[in-house]
Amino acid sequence: MWNSGGVLSRYKFLSLDKIMKKLRPWQVLEIIDRRISGKSAYKLGKEYGVSARWVRRLASFFIETGRVPQSRAPGRAPKPITNSEVNLVADAYDKFHLGAVRLEKLIEMDMNVKMSHNRIHDILLKLKAAKKHRAKSERRKWVRFERYKSNSLWHADWTKIGDKWLIAFIDDASRFVTGWGVFNNANTENSVLVLERAIASHGTPLAILTGHDVQFTSVQMKTATKSEPNRFQKFLADKGIKHILGRVNHPQTNGKVERLFGTVKQKMKEFPSLEALFHWYNQVRPHMSLKDGLETPAEAFVRKMRKKKKIAVEMVVR
Repeated sequence: MWNSGGVLSRYKFLSLDKIMKKLRPWQVLEIIDRRISGKSAYKLGKEYGVSARWVRRLASFFIETGRVPQSRAPGRAPKPITNSEVNLVADAYDKFHLGAVRLEKLIEMDMNVKMSHNRIHDILLKLKAAKKHRAKSERRKWVRFERYKSNSLWHADWTKIGDKWLIAFIDDASRFVTGWGVFNNANTENSVLVLERAIASHGTPLAILTGHDVQFTSVQMKTATKSEPNRFQKFLADKGIKHILGRVNHPQTNGKVERLFGTVKQKMKEFPSLEALFHWYNQVRPHMSLKDGLETPAEAFVRKMRKKKKIAVEMVVR
């Protein structure tokens, strides 16, 4: 039989955690069995993707202890969460209504306290302010586009909120909501009404991106033929605004306003009114995509505006 030669004592072998992270339990059993049967450590290491030294150490551990190596949970035991930490995170969440990754930076900036986002997430779970999610999906192959200056491009769309219809215009470069309104009907007249007020307060955008909905265009989708422009299209033409139509059946094209609607529907119950929610979105909530997640849409709207432009950063409501 193969002799271990005192490998354990020479290497002061205490744990096999490192190698056990790389090998599955059944692979460890195979390596031990085949090594004890006389298989070359070098050949086994090459076959299983480990070094010959580790093959010898696995076999030595089994021979000298009679046990198959088992990995232990990595890292230190977690420290218990304190009441002060819970109160701190609760206060930060009440103010910003954001997830753990975003709160990590804000807590350090506002309260000068360093706390990992994993720990913050554990606290949010206790507060029932967060939910466990499945593992992240694979990285998307597409990359988002973004304009550099405010009022270069606005996104517009309608969505159903209860028994009402919500329309919103959002600036592409800053994620600032320039105008919104709630109506009984989603029609061209209401689209123009909210747009007029948004332009009066925030300036005229160079272009507006919409879907092929009848509130924005008169193009017939089934035949792809053009008809007389509707009121919304005529309004854009009169203002010199370029009308960009998104790809058919491709919601990512207008994804920024779709994401806004998702946030609105998710957060509605946490605010007394839509006015308060949109104020929070524009003026209070730092946006993940703006200046390392520490800038609000209103701040970005001002920063990214072309020079010598006088603008307002209060949202337009109906």
